Amino acid sequence: MTWLVELRAGLSCGFCGMSTPLEFDYITRNPEAPLSLFVESIWYARGTISHRCEKIAPTGSSVGVFVLGDAILQTPDNGRGETIRADRGFLIGPHDRPVPNELTGETYTLGIVTTPVRCEAVFGIPPTSLRGAMVHLERAWPLATGIRPGLERVSSPDAMLTYLEWSLATTVDTNVARFQRCRPAVAIPEETPLVQSQTLLPILGFRTRILIESSHA
Repeated sequence: MTWLVELRAGLSCGFCGMSTPLEFDYITRNPEAPLSLFVESIWYARGTISHRCEKIAPTGSSVGVFVLGDAILQTPDNGRGETIRADRGFLIGPHDRPVPNELTGETYTLGIVTTPVRCEAVFGIPPTSLRGAMVHLERAWPLATGIRPGLERVSSPDAMLTYLEWSLATTVDTNVARFQRCRPAVAIPEETPLVQSQTLLPILGFRTRILIESSHA
C-alpha cells in the first residue's frame, strides 16, 4: 500500500521564530515490499519559505536528495563542519548532531530515506563511511546521474515519486543473500523475545561448535 502525506501553507519556523505563512508542498510515500525493507520513505518537496536557514534533526538513517531547484548549503556537525553547496544533490550519512540547512531560493527536491542498515544496499556505500558526513550525491552514487533525467521529464509530484520508486526497485538488489537469511532470524525474537540464541545460529549460517571453539581460543 502507498501512503501519501501532503503538507501545505500555514506553517511557521520553530528554529528561526518566524510565523509568516509558507508556500510549500511536501509529499512522502512509503515504498511497497520488497523495496520497503531497504527504503523507509521517498519524498517530494517544493516551495519557498520565509526563512533561509533551518536545522535538520539527526537520525540514524542515510538520506539521498536530488536538488532540482536552487542550490542548498549543508554544514555537518551542527555548523562546525565543512559546508557543501549542493547544486544537483547531496547524500547525508547517519548523524548524531543537527545539520544546518541554508536555502538560496526555491526548494525543489526529491529525497530517499534508507532504513538504518540498508545504506550500502541502496547507495553502494557503507553507512560507517558516511557517519556524521555529507557528500555530493552524484559523486557518491553514480546511478543518480541516470535517474535525474527521468525526474526532470515528468512534472507532477506523484509521477516523480512513482518514477523514483520504480528506479530504486529496479536498481536496488533486494535479493541480497545475507539480508534474506537475516529476515527470519530477526522475526523470531520479535515474536518470541525469550528465544535462545542457539536457535538462531543455524538460520544465520553459523555452527554452534565453531563459535564455542572460537570463544575458547
